[in-house]
Amino acid sequence: MHEENEFITLPAQIAGVLRRLQEAHVLLRITIPGENQAYLSALLEVHPVDGYLLLDELNPPEGNAALQRARRLGVSAQLQGVDISFTTELMGTGSSAQIAFYRLAMPKGMRYQQRRTSYRARINLARHIPVLLAREDGVTLEGQLYDISMGGIGTRHKPGKTNEVQQGEVWSECIIQLDEKQEIRGAIEVCFIGEDSHSRQMRLGGKFLKLARPQIKIIENFVAALERDWLKKLRRERGE
Repeated sequence: MHEENEFITLPAQIAGVLRRLQEAHVLLRITIPGENQAYLSALLEVHPVDGYLLLDELNPPEGNAALQRARRLGVSAQLQGVDISFTTELMGTGSSAQIAFYRLAMPKGMRYQQRRTSYRARINLARHIPVLLAREDGVTLEGQLYDISMGGIGTRHKPGKTNEVQQGEVWSECIIQLDEKQEIRGAIEVCFIGEDSHSRQMRLGGKFLKLARPQIKIIENFVAALERDWLKKLRRERGE
């Protein structure tokens, strides 16, 4: 796997990455020293001049007390195929409409890692691509495709629809209906379960298992088309 692994220390670069995470409403994975469980959150505001950023309350909510005890946290996320991670310190807490938020110190450094062979292409929210998951015990789960790479998928589901899903379990049937004529079929292993703190939709992440060669080719073509669309949009926005 080819990787570009960079450690960013320039404040302007760090602020730029944080703003992109905030604007894209990216789900953040939060780790706290002494805690085995990871928590989910999102960036609310970025204030580089004043040296702080605001973090949404943690989910599950048990993480809120743990964070106030530890006063330190690790943050990781994925943005357009780039893995981003950093550590920072808790400066203070507050609440708005009975929802907690946290004032964190701007990180002094940030790991920025591009994984080209596992580029995760995001699906436009206006585009609905249905996904049907089925387990060997007959349980089924419907959702929509959130992102896709050669290694796996992210899906989104209505609140409460993923209660029976367990991390690490295998769903023997995963059907992604790209259009009326083309679909992707395979098995997936669940690697991630969480909730988007803004939309309150549930999110699953899974890796493909034993895909047949024709299915791999369909995914390759689909991911390449999504990436071309994203690059065209980027050029239009830049006026190129």
